[in-house]
Amino acid sequence: MDNTNISKKLYCIQKYLIIQNAINGKIIQDATAYAWVNDLYPYFSPTKEHTLFANDFTITEERFKEVFDFLCHKWESKTYPTYYECESHFFGKEYRDELLVIFRYLYLSGNFDTNFWDALLKPGEHPIEAGCIISQFTHNELKLE
Repeated sequence: MDNTNISKKLYCIQKYLIIQNAINGKIIQDATAYAWVNDLYPYFSPTKEHTLFANDFTITEERFKEVFDFLCHKWESKTYPTYYECESHFFGKEYRDELLVIFRYLYLSGNFDTNFWDALLKPGEHPIEAGCIISQFTHNELKLE
């Protein structure tokens, strides 16, 4: 068995343990559990176990940082983008799910202010599924598929 295969298996076990701990009320941040279940590198996680599995996340640290840095610049300059502007700037429609996951994680992590999120989700300027970005978090979001 090669190291890549072993790493992927350990990643799956770690992912399962984090999600189970979150569901069972252990002290796991909602944003961290959400990131793991969606294979997003949990950039803001206070623990560092994810660094061991950096190559196993579908949405990499680099991809996340690219979006986050762009949004920070927009937020600091108060030129808040709409969802469709971000989608067009980054990946296009074919990567919509990935962008939704990144935005949801940023929201759950407490990033940006209400003005930012209101502009991002301006009526008519986002797909209907983007409404979930700022919805109340529930453990139903932690289902493994």
